[in-house]
Amino acid sequence: MKKFFILALALVISGVSITSAHAQGDTIIIDDGDDSVIEGTVTKIQFDYVHVEVDGETISVDTDDLGLDNSLEDYFPIGTRVQVVGDIDQHGEMEARKMIKLETAAAPEVQVITE
Repeated sequence: MKKFFILALALVISGVSITSAHAQGDTIIIDDGDDSVIEGTVTKIQFDYVHVEVDGETISVDTDDLGLDNSLEDYFPIGTRVQVVGDIDQHGEMEARKMIKLETAAAPEVQVITE
């Protein structure tokens, strides 16, 4: 129980600094060394890569492990708001382990694709 409380306190403290640093936009990037989470808009689809715009910066997301093959445009058409969980390398490219189509006024359904 004590470990849980310390972990929860650490998350709250780190969450405050993350939120204040990104309060201007509607996206948050969290990197704990293992998993990173991004939210943004699909701007381009190229082979197994989806390009996601996050606060004006484009991140290339490798979706090969999700097994979607040639159906990326069916699941995540350009303009779709998504959340991606995975690893970001030193070049700013991300390897997706989970990709979530977020609910919007135009698309009220939520869809989750995992590896």
